[in-house]
Amino acid sequence: MRILIYGAGVIGSLYAALFAEAGYDTSIYARGKRLEALRNNGLL
Repeated sequence: MRILIYGAGVIGSLYAALFAEAGYDTSIYARGKRLEALRNNGLL
């Protein structure tokens, strides 16, 4: 199953990590400062 998390704040990032750890193909939709932080540092 493929899952899209819309919003990469604290809660969205938490759920994205949980779904990814459970083996789901997970993507995050982010913008602005959070997008840059994810590009530079990753999620985990």
